[in-house]
Amino acid sequence: MTRSLLLSFFILTYLSLNPFAQDQYTGYHMDNYSGTVNVRTQPAEIVDNRYRFFIGSGFSLAQSNNYRSTNFNSAFFFGSQFHAHRDHKYRGYDTEAFTMDVISSMFEINHKNSFGYSMRFNNSRSLDGLPGELTLADYNDFIGNGNVNSAIDYHRLSIQRFSYLEHAFNYGRIIKEDNQHYLKAGISAKIINGVDAGYFFSKDGTITFQSDNSSQLALNTGNASFGMAENNFSLDNRKSGVGLDLGVVYEFRPEYDSFKYNMDGEKDIPRYDVNKYKFKAGASITNIGFVKFAKDPLSYDFSAVNSNVDGSQLGVNNIGFSPLNYISSTVLTGGGATKSGSNKNTFRMSLPTSLNLQFDYHIWGGFYASYAGAIPVNIPGDPNRIYAVTTHAITPRYEQKYWSIATPITIKRNGQFNLGVVGRISTGYVNFFIGSHSMTFMVGRRRSYDASFFCGINFGLMHRVPADRDKDEVSDKKDRCPDDPGPWIYKGCPDTDNDGIIDLEDHCIYDQGPKKTDGCPDRDNDGVIDVNDRCPDTPGLAVHYGCPDRDRDGVIDLADRCPDVPGIELNNGCPFENQGCCMDNDGDGISNNVDKCPDVSGSVYNEGCPIDSSNFDKINFDAVKPNIDANHTEVQIEDTLQKGSTEVDKGKENEPVLIQSLEDIPVMENGKELRKLTVYFDTDQSFMKKDYVRAVNSLIEDVDPMKHKDYIFVVIGHTDNDGSDTYNLLLSKRRAETVKKHLINQGVPEKQIKVYYFGEWQPLYSNDNEEKKSINRRAEIKIIKQ
Repeated sequence: MTRSLLLSFFILTYLSLNPFAQDQYTGYHMDNYSGTVNVRTQPAEIVDNRYRFFIGSGFSLAQSNNYRSTNFNSAFFFGSQFHAHRDHKYRGYDTEAFTMDVISSMFEINHKNSFGYSMRFNNSRSLDGLPGELTLADYNDFIGNGNVNSAIDYHRLSIQRFSYLEHAFNYGRIIKEDNQHYLKAGISAKIINGVDAGYFFSKDGTITFQSDNSSQLALNTGNASFGMAENNFSLDNRKSGVGLDLGVVYEFRPEYDSFKYNMDGEKDIPRYDVNKYKFKAGASITNIGFVKFAKDPLSYDFSAVNSNVDGSQLGVNNIGFSPLNYISSTVLTGGGATKSGSNKNTFRMSLPTSLNLQFDYHIWGGFYASYAGAIPVNIPGDPNRIYAVTTHAITPRYEQKYWSIATPITIKRNGQFNLGVVGRISTGYVNFFIGSHSMTFMVGRRRSYDASFFCGINFGLMHRVPADRDKDEVSDKKDRCPDDPGPWIYKGCPDTDNDGIIDLEDHCIYDQGPKKTDGCPDRDNDGVIDVNDRCPDTPGLAVHYGCPDRDRDGVIDLADRCPDVPGIELNNGCPFENQGCCMDNDGDGISNNVDKCPDVSGSVYNEGCPIDSSNFDKINFDAVKPNIDANHTEVQIEDTLQKGSTEVDKGKENEPVLIQSLEDIPVMENGKELRKLTVYFDTDQSFMKKDYVRAVNSLIEDVDPMKHKDYIFVVIGHTDNDGSDTYNLLLSKRRAETVKKHLINQGVPEKQIKVYYFGEWQPLYSNDNEEKKSINRRAEIKIIKQ
């Protein structure tokens, strides 16, 4: 009978439901990217997780015993050959478990509080107290049993099976964050739906071989506790129970300050996407609780005196068959059993309670070493608890975001060391993991007393530091200039000249100026920016490019030979003497027939009438000047410059220069063009798009200007013909300056950069349509070897 109770447990349950044992996910649950997998053994890990949201599924199978090995010459796990342990002096045990995580999830309320829900199916079986004489007899096929008719004592012989579905509601909270010291705790409250359960326990008894070459046994159990749930493997009579997990984790973080960052105006934001601990230690107690079952009326506590049992009948491969079923059908139903004890109608099945210890040490980079121990909390002589075995595992591992690998080394009650392999592959959102703690056959060991396999897949949203490709501490989502570093106060846009106007809106990014002139300087405060002002130190009129015209005759003072007397351009600003000609009485160069003030010298911009303070602001010079421009301001200035005036518009060293043709670029006349690249811009824009940023970077890398000091980067800005001439001049200058700034940021010495701009005056194509205009909106980079 004892033979049937003990040996058949593994054979029949293995062949029927193929479950395995207690150490699920060994080597993987310490992985910092495992999500809620680690919550199974440590509920505190649900908080301060790498993930903000996580959902997954997986399963594990495991088995451990100390009297029967698997020969890996045969198929892995299936069709295996069994061999008895070479040393049979220890009591035989066998534990098996199958766990299916139907769903496992968590979500973070805030970083200090997290919740989760898991639905999990567990099927566990255990056997303990098998005498060594029986394991040896089985190994020898019951041939030469020896000591026939001699009683063999056993102690605390037990068999259990337990299947249940649990709904776990998880909560984790950070208890303490004190610089280097960190503490968190977690709890899992469980609602248990029992599926099936059964138990047998005999404190003391004997077995006797009835023949030297026979499997016939005589069983003497004394008083035995026995029970099976009503309607085995049926969900319609399942019973409910409750369970509880508790855990706490301490982390030591000696470099906590280095795991902070600044972003979007906030300082010292903690990073949640990386490990901060040098080591962490945790302790938990899991599966505190029980399920109450209705007892099958055909099962009861009994005593059996010399009951005859045929051990060979216990090896039948029959789905649903187990040693407990055999006891019911052979000992209780077949005779030889006497009822004993109170024989209640119900019984409680305790959850497989375990004390778990964890320790993880961060060696360097992605290298870690961890210890995990599971110590079953068993009460000797308790017939209603799955008898698990103590497990210790030391696991070196390497982990990073997209993959990890670990090699757990485990030892259990059977004293055998096992080498395992665990791997994870991630896409950033989806993880797949697979592993086994028992892969010793890979290093030449043919026999193993442990076996396991687990795998799973999950989806998670991880914590991340916001993207910031220009490294200016302004996230790309909020950065108006994601490719150019700038402060948060300007939403990530630079202000090169520090005038309070960002380069994106500043028409003169290298020269300080007020907002009213779009960031361009206006030294004489006449409303005409210096880049367009022909007389930048003397207040003037916009219509005359910033030059003064004291007598308001339309001829600027610089070209007016009579600056205080109204005259005409044809006479260099001086009035004609009235020669009596009826055609122009006042000598202002406007014939009487169109002169509205024929007897008073006036301006061509006011139909021959004088311009003074009473009417100056009412005259639309911008509308009139393009059709008249009577004083030919540009020509007058050029004439004056030839007479020795200060030279204008040649530009300072390395500053942008307005030119009229490529012949005005000396370096191009005297050098050889090696490479060229064109950067195209959107309408009315001067920032470089990503594709051109990469193209310019590649060009710089190819030519390596730091090694070639004789290379000059000539940058020429252009626009289409939309907008006024003045606006397009400024826009082409801004485009050229943007490219120059990027060249400098990428390491090109400023002295090797020359910047010029054409405005709209050098189009590649006519501006007939949008396609042709898009080609004219450009900045050309020409690399010239001097």
